[in-house]
Amino acid sequence: MNKVSPTSDEPTPTTPATPAAPTAPAAPAVAAIDEPDFADPAAGPGPQGTEGTMAETGGNGERLWLLGALALALAATGAVAKAAMRGRREG
Repeated sequence: MNKVSPTSDEPTPTTPATPAAPTAPAAPAVAAIDEPDFADPAAGPGPQGTEGTMAETGGNGERLWLLGALALALAATGAVAKAAMRGRREG
């Protein structure tokens, strides 16, 4: 039996180099603009839906919201005043 080596001493045949076909010049990166494109005009109002209802909290609910907003505003004012006084010496 004739054993064949996995590697051959013969060089790999080369393919003949063919010259590349000439290519067309590349298009410019930014195309010239003849006229500006304007957006379509805004659409009119949508169709009317059914009338919604407000949550009925009554007078007491409104007073609670206002009291909460007042407390929040006073707390924020106090925090700002305390931060402004930080680092000041008394005297």
